[in-house]
Amino acid sequence: MNKTIRKIGIIAGAVVMTGLTAPLLVPIPPLEGMVPPEEVADPDSRFIKIRNVTVHFKRRGNRQPVFILLHGYLGGTFSWNETADALAEIGTAVAYDRPAFGLTSRPMPGEWKGPNPYGYEAQSRMLIELMDTLEIPQAILIAHAMGCGVAAMTARSFPGRVASLILISPEARRHGLPAWQRLIMATPQMRRLGPVMLRNKVVGQIEEQLQKAWHNPSLISSAKRDSYYKILRLNDWDRALWELARATQPLSQICPLDKIQAPTLVVTGEDDRIEGAKEIIRLAATIPQAQLAVLPDAGYCPHEETPGAFLQALSEYLAISTEASTEA
Repeated sequence: MNKTIRKIGIIAGAVVMTGLTAPLLVPIPPLEGMVPPEEVADPDSRFIKIRNVTVHFKRRGNRQPVFILLHGYLGGTFSWNETADALAEIGTAVAYDRPAFGLTSRPMPGEWKGPNPYGYEAQSRMLIELMDTLEIPQAILIAHAMGCGVAAMTARSFPGRVASLILISPEARRHGLPAWQRLIMATPQMRRLGPVMLRNKVVGQIEEQLQKAWHNPSLISSAKRDSYYKILRLNDWDRALWELARATQPLSQICPLDKIQAPTLVVTGEDDRIEGAKEIIRLAATIPQAQLAVLPDAGYCPHEETPGAFLQALSEYLAISTEASTEA
């Protein structure tokens, strides 16, 4: 009996050790055809070093007010192509790629100290350092989806630097992974295999999100579609998205929107099928000083799908805000 138990223990130990070591030994096929960000940059692309991250940004205009544009998941500076020029006519528009997206560099584990650069806290500090470097004392933050988390965290942590928040399709449903899943994702085994597992999923996810995010997907131009797929050509995109998923926590836990004190405009497309227009409307009602704009014939990305309606809602909000400030 004792010999049998010992044998079972040896077999079980071997199985466990195999499960722990095999992922570290499996050959990882490299991504093919990858290019450095500089090779696919646009003529108006600019790069700036913020700590250990090289941030890609674009700047249009040169007067007040300053609008800083924060894109959502799988987005980038291109997410604001339909609105940046109009914003530059009334102020200055600065759009940049958040870490894990666009042409901004993708630090890997071991290359940073302190907070994970893919998390909301570190990205909030990065935004402030970007403003400092560009000599922007205060800005109106226009954010979409996950970008709303960075904007909200910045407004809470650095209230004097944020004049107003424009939150497009903010997180109204719980996103992010529970702590136990993030711990598993942080193991050496999953950090090695996880990014490979993401590769095929993200390829399909881009098209799925485009179809679901637009009220009328036929309006998506080939240039817009190509912009979303550009991420698949950049070094370490798979590993960066893995680190982003590992770092992302539900916004309701780390920075509840109902605690925001900055003047806020919440924007939702009437046909938002990702966050849900009804959920966003309910969320807006909990935010102090918040106004709401519901845009018809628009989905999850109204600033891209119906830019005219979005800019009109923004213009009306700014006029009202300016009038209220004058009266006060």
